[in-house]
Amino acid sequence: MRRVLKAVLLTVLGLLGLVVLVAAAWFLSNVRDAEPKPWPQALTVAPALPGDDNLLIPFEAVRGSRNSLPWELKDCGAQGDCREALDKQVIAWERWKAAAADLVKTCEQLPPAADLRLRERLPERPQDPLPTYSLVLGCHTHWLMVGEQAQRRGDGAAALDALQRADAIARTVSEQTRLLIGYLVSQGMTRRQLLLVREWARRDPDRAGDWLPLVRWDEAVWKRGLARWVPTEAQFGRGVMVDLAAQTCSATAPTDGWWGRLTCPIASRTLQSEYAQQQAATYWMSVMDQARQHPLDELPAHGAVAEPGWRWFHTLPTVLWSIAQPAFDQYLERTADLALATQATALWIEVHTMPVADRPAWLKQRTRGELAARLTITPEGEWVLRPWRPQDVTELPLRWPAIRS
Repeated sequence: MRRVLKAVLLTVLGLLGLVVLVAAAWFLSNVRDAEPKPWPQALTVAPALPGDDNLLIPFEAVRGSRNSLPWELKDCGAQGDCREALDKQVIAWERWKAAAADLVKTCEQLPPAADLRLRERLPERPQDPLPTYSLVLGCHTHWLMVGEQAQRRGDGAAALDALQRADAIARTVSEQTRLLIGYLVSQGMTRRQLLLVREWARRDPDRAGDWLPLVRWDEAVWKRGLARWVPTEAQFGRGVMVDLAAQTCSATAPTDGWWGRLTCPIASRTLQSEYAQQQAATYWMSVMDQARQHPLDELPAHGAVAEPGWRWFHTLPTVLWSIAQPAFDQYLERTADLALATQATALWIEVHTMPVADRPAWLKQRTRGELAARLTITPEGEWVLRPWRPQDVTELPLRWPAIRS
């Protein structure tokens, strides 16, 4: 019996020793960070202080205002008809106006489009307050609904004026933001405009040409936006990683007791901040290179692919980045889908303005590249777009009604 117990004990000790040896080998393999490299100049962002003409300043005064205006059209993008959704949206907007009077007043007092400027205060830490983009989005939607109300009562001039004011806000943010959140908000505004204009053109195809300039977007605008938010996001992520590596022990020890005090030096040393920064810089530089070389609708090829989730060397930074990269890749897919939907909407509206006999040849000539591969015209005359990211396009027009002869 004693021999059996001794054998069991030796086996257990041997296994424990093996675990300790493997853990020690892993720690020694991961304790040394990469040699420092200069941060790419292309990913370096200079701070900018907001000026007095900043679009965001008026909204700071009403930061506490109610801004959660529901958007009922988000689920009708794959349909060619948003009548019911727009009925609900108008009702929601009427209720919202009564509770957000200060925001509505601020929105209606904005300067003309030519005088709109945007200068964001760039956040340096995760806890820094974000710009008041939820209020800007509420203002944009307000003008869309003002236009919808005017269009319903047959006042084409008022509808066009309201849509132009909404469009000015969307383009100001899109062309001047340096933050990822601003870039996404500007895309959200554009998607909403596309849905509304598609509905107006369905109702009144004879006036479709009036709204054409408001759905035409030069893809260079989004490329420039990509080139602005990528450096800001990259530099922000770099600062977060540096802070995380520097503060791991000081932040953990007071709250996690003896286990935190024991393990935090290991976590701090194996986080490998320098390697993580270099890994992120490689990805972001590849994204910017692709954006310069390819049309937006080819961007879902993505940047430099992350290394597999777990590796013996550089384990923690590799795992963290392999988790983070898909989230960034989806922004490229969303941009590509928006570019395709914008091209399709502009073509669909422009076709309304052309003689019937000229339409087939003209459309064949104008529909090229990824749009030609993804746009289908059904036997009934409907237009259907197949997006890159089908699971996340509820707010995007993907179907357009048959064009009236």
